Amino acid sequence: MGRKAEKGKRKSQGTQTEESIRLKRIKYTVLEEADTREEEFYRVKAEKIEYDKKKEERKSHLEDERLRLEAEKLRIEVEKVQNKIRQEDERLRLKAEKMELAKKELDQRIMMMDVSVMPEILRLYFEKLKKKIMIRHDHD
Repeated sequence: MGRKAEKGKRKSQGTQTEESIRLKRIKYTVLEEADTREEEFYRVKAEKIEYDKKKEERKSHLEDERLRLEAEKLRIEVEKVQNKIRQEDERLRLKAEKMELAKKELDQRIMMMDVSVMPEILRLYFEKLKKKIMIRHDHD
């Protein structure tokens, strides 16, 4: 082979080698970029998982607080109802006492009446009432 042919062969091998090196550099750059993107993807994914976890914790905390407040509200409502029941019981007890006292006063007035000066029919009526009062007091 002549010098020119050898020189052309070396030149073409050199061009191929340069092209091969250039392609390898591009390939390496693309692989590095892919690795960087993959790392960024996993970093963002980890951040999202952490964000979602914190969001769920906040949601759970808010739900717990809502339930606590609802339970407190129900407790207060129960307390109010119990107070109303107590007040109503007391009112009814006082009313019953007042009625009992009025009945005793009426019974006492009837028992103190002088029936001897009354007409026959009234006298019989009040004597019958006095007997009923006596029977009732005997049973108490």
